[in-house]
This record gives sequence, C-alpha cells and structure tokens, in this order.
Amino acid sequence: MPDFTQIISVSQDTAVESGKSCILFINIEEQSWVLVDADKTVLKKVPDGLEYREISRDLKIISVTVNGYRYENGCPGIMFFPDGSCEYSEIEIQDFQKGKRYLVKLNPYIFVPEINEM
Repeated sequence: MPDFTQIISVSQDTAVESGKSCILFINIEEQSWVLVDADKTVLKKVPDGLEYREISRDLKIISVTVNGYRYENGCPGIMFFPDGSCEYSEIEIQDFQKGKRYLVKLNPYIFVPEINEM
C-alpha cells in the first residue's frame, strides 16, 4: 500500500515544510485526492477549480472517518498541521492486487500511519 501512504507522507511533509496547515481532500466517488492550503478553504470545503490526482487503480477507498464522522461518499478532508500531526482519521482501503482490505489509522500523537489488515 505504498501509493496511499505516500499521499499521507506528502501531506505531512507539505504542512511541516510550509509551516501552514493543509487539508487532504479525498474524493471517494472519483477515487482521487487533492492537497489544499487550509487558508484557502472555508469550513473544510474544497475550493473550485482544483485538479485532483487519481489514486492508484489497484486501490479503492471504501470509507473515510474523520474525528468520528464516517463518510462513504463525498469529499472529506483531513487536516495536517505544521508540527507534523493531523486529525484523527481512519481510511478503509481495498487493495485489489493483494485481494485484501486495510484500515489506515492516522493518530494526532503518532506521526506514522498505522496499517491493519481487516
């Protein structure tokens, strides 16, 4: 699952290096993502006109849970902070290549994603 963990690393690194919070928006229906400077969005809504990046075709995002709210559709956002932390989140992923499901947990107190097979 290196493709998805790389997206998380890019989000963390961007927040730390820029010294600004950023939001990783995951479009569940389109299986894509975009990273946005938190100053450029209001109430965690995706600004218009952004170009999304496709998530690997070997993976499918099933759901995203952010601070206890579970999304099975839509475009939830996960906030990453300049100190390297992020909002508590869980991302359920199907890996078609391996035929397995995973739960990726992002913990604000641990800077490395926890990946568990489901």
